[in-house]
Amino acid sequence: MRTHTWRLVPLILAGVLSCPRSDAKEPSFDQALGTIREATFVGTGDVKTTVEAAFDVVAQKASRDQLLAFARDENINLRASAGLALKQRFPSEDFFELLLEKLKDEGEFDYRNGCIGYRMKIGDLYHQSLFDTLSSEHQLLVVDYLLTTDNKLEATTQLIRSRLIPESYLPRLRTMAAAGNGSSLLAVAKFRQDQDKPLIIAAAKTHPLECFQCIAENPQPEFFKVLQEAQTALLAETTWSTTQREFDNAAAAYRNRESAALFERVLNGTEQEIPLRSYHLDFIFTAISASEEPVYDELKWRFWGESGRINPANFRRLLALDEAHALKLTRQTLDHLTSDVPTEVVSAMIALMLPKDPGYVQGFIATELGKCQLIRYSYFVGLASKDLKDAYIEPLFKAVETSTNPYLYLPATEALVAYKQDTIQKRLVLAPQKNKILAKGWAATEFAKRVKPAPPPKVQKKRK
Repeated sequence: MRTHTWRLVPLILAGVLSCPRSDAKEPSFDQALGTIREATFVGTGDVKTTVEAAFDVVAQKASRDQLLAFARDENINLRASAGLALKQRFPSEDFFELLLEKLKDEGEFDYRNGCIGYRMKIGDLYHQSLFDTLSSEHQLLVVDYLLTTDNKLEATTQLIRSRLIPESYLPRLRTMAAAGNGSSLLAVAKFRQDQDKPLIIAAAKTHPLECFQCIAENPQPEFFKVLQEAQTALLAETTWSTTQREFDNAAAAYRNRESAALFERVLNGTEQEIPLRSYHLDFIFTAISASEEPVYDELKWRFWGESGRINPANFRRLLALDEAHALKLTRQTLDHLTSDVPTEVVSAMIALMLPKDPGYVQGFIATELGKCQLIRYSYFVGLASKDLKDAYIEPLFKAVETSTNPYLYLPATEALVAYKQDTIQKRLVLAPQKNKILAKGWAATEFAKRVKPAPPPKVQKKRK
């Protein structure tokens, strides 16, 4: 059975571990049935439990008729276990009539898969277990049932979210959307019919996330007022939400001066005015980066210059627009480099600066090496190793002589050995006296492997 990702809740670890292991002899069939009926969950734990052992007995020994009878038992655990057993024992059989019957069973039980557990409806378990083996005709009938009945199955929600529903079901989807089903609203919006615009606009108050997703896919002029009216409340929120992100995606889809103005409001605001301003800036940056519309170029310059937010696509675009300005911001970025700047961008900036100011680039690499920060350290060591400069020696020795992290002192050691200088080699040999971590154990062994010079080749004496 496939593992669901919906409605997941952490299991209490003690509860899982307290389940007795099935080291004892195999239970009898009747004992196994009793264990399943009284269990607190269906499925598997971290270790093989008595519940799982009981299921194995029933699944292997019960006849087809017995499993079908268990599927209709009053005990919900037995009904759930029967569905799993039928799938296991008869993996290719078309159980259409049984599935259609069980889709009406919305009884809930606790299902476990290792450390993960969640509440599940019987109808959903049977749908997940038996749907794939139905004939195409029977699958269509199941889909029709899910879409035309008032059920609360997750299978229906997943079907609607797939948005592969034929247009013939549009009236039903409209009814569900009007009743407050956000997933149905997205399915309705897929067909882009004018008569559904009021439905989408009305959802701004009841289902804003789905409303903004609809607008992002089909940014009509009538919808823009929805965004203008919603922004003030969103900017006042003090808790992060995906709705805020979807709002910015929707606004960015318009790619016009009006949408840019919505974003400028955030850039021009303060942390006091907009409690989650940094989050909103991240959402906006991501949203406009997906577009190369010139209307967002000024915003991209501001993001780079004011907050250091820059990605490879924006760097290439802005460099092509104004190289002098890009050079200025490149130096500014490298002078105050943060972990937020992608390494791909750093590499592009170095490539830009190197022919124009090689001394600056050399100093920049030396500075970054001297920080002995794990992030990107191997990258800067790689740059130093390709172009060995005296300016890198002391920063590299700093990592060797002071760091306790092997991902710092070992790459630095290898880079220093590459200089092939006697003074460097002698200093490396003495490094364990300064950095005690290199004097014993695994660190000493790995350090010695890199520092120890290779023995001279043996010269064979010629026989007289």
